Formats: sequence, structure tokens, C-alpha cells
Amino acid sequence: LLHFATETSQLHQGAIVLAGAKIHEFRSLEASEAARALAQDYPYGFEVVSTHSDGRRHFFHAPGVLALRAWMDCLRAAAEFSGMGYMWRRAKRKGGGAFWKRRWFVYCPVSGALAVYGDATQMLSGQPKHVIDLLG
Repeated sequence: LLHFATETSQLHQGAIVLAGAKIHEFRSLEASEAARALAQDYPYGFEVVSTHSDGRRHFFHAPGVLALRAWMDCLRAAAEFSGMGYMWRRAKRKGGGAFWKRRWFVYCPVSGALAVYGDATQMLSGQPKHVIDLLG
């Protein structure tokens, strides 16, 4: 799955909050003008519109129609739950330099636990890479 820059920022932004987000296929009438303009070059593209921050739009492109449907179904389901999202951070390499690490997360406000997953498959299977107690 290809993620490219939002219309208002560069890729080094920190997170996408999925809770309450709107997910639209580029060719959809509900998609933004910017997303519809990308439909010609990215036929399997979709946008995620965050409703919890400043309404930033994140654009994605899947490798085919089946992957597009699977990702959109997954993200739409995730958008119905509070405390779920996608984040990335800059990690230092041994010997110098840095690279970007992407992680999925689910936050439980009752327990204060932040479950961090290495990828969407781990998140869907319920097998977190790390669980962080934010209240402890």
C-alpha cells in the first residue's frame, strides 16, 4: 500500500487518527477535488480524511482492486472505533542515519493501555508488538 503526502503537509507528519475518519475512493463523488484529480493516475486510490485534527487528507494507492476493497473495508471498520490509528516515527539506525517506522495502534481510555502493532495484519489478529501502560 502506497501512502503519499497529504495536500497540506509532507510525509513526516506523525499520525492518522482513524476514529471517526471518512474513507473515500478517489473516483467517488464524496472524495475531495484533490483526490478525484488523482484518480486518472491512481485508479485504485483512496483518501482518509481525519475528523479529529484539522481535517487533513491522506492519500493511498493499493496495487489492485481486491487490495483496494480489502483496505477500504478494514479502514472503514477501524473508523467506527475510538482510539485507533496509524502513526510513524523517525528511528535512528545503528551506525548513523535514520528511517521511518510505521505502526498501527489502539488506545483503551479505560485501562490506559496503548497496544502497538507492527502492521495492519498484526492489528487485525489482535497480536500487539508492544503494550504500553500510559497510566502506570
